Amino acid sequence: MKFFRHCLLGFGLVASLQNLTAVELVRQEGDKIYPVPIATEDQYLNPWPEAEEARFMEKADHVIKFFSDKNYKMRGGSTINEREKELYPVSMLWILGGREAEGVANLMAPQQYDPKEHHAYTDGFDFWYGFTLKGQARKYFHFGHLLDGDYRKRFEAAFAKWTKTDPRNTPHPHIKKSITQNYRAGPLNGLEIDKLMAGELTISML
Repeated sequence: MKFFRHCLLGFGLVASLQNLTAVELVRQEGDKIYPVPIATEDQYLNPWPEAEEARFMEKADHVIKFFSDKNYKMRGGSTINEREKELYPVSMLWILGGREAEGVANLMAPQQYDPKEHHAYTDGFDFWYGFTLKGQARKYFHFGHLLDGDYRKRFEAAFAKWTKTDPRNTPHPHIKKSITQNYRAGPLNGLEIDKLMAGELTISML
């Protein structure tokens, strides 16, 4: 599986994506709210029975309404370290459920760190923590047209710095380890890290 590699390639092409076009994020049928998947080439699609797709959409409708309800309160979502694991997905559900302004504001909230030097080398954008990274991919590619133009440019510039060399094998300036070295005592090989990151990122994209 080479999803992570494809993700990096996609981010590497952001220079050609300066004008992200608006896309339909949801479709409404009566009182139902169904998410609209990102357009994907047939070769990357998995066979999926129509009955299972219908069941998935019903669950998606329930999840969107539950989390975008005004009475729902986040338990601790913030931009401190890897706490975007709650902030980002819930904010995206807010956008899908009609709370667009609030959701977009959360996605563009300045990221905080302890210590502050943690992500200084990528201009304050976090591409280190796995929970945050998978949210960054979705934020840019699915909700990027809603982000402020200046924010997108700064995001793209930061990612260009991060991918100037292969981040899987490049030591973090502050942590002094690469992504592969951080997962276990010895470095993972390319296939192992592809599988590991593909699993994390793919789950977040469902």
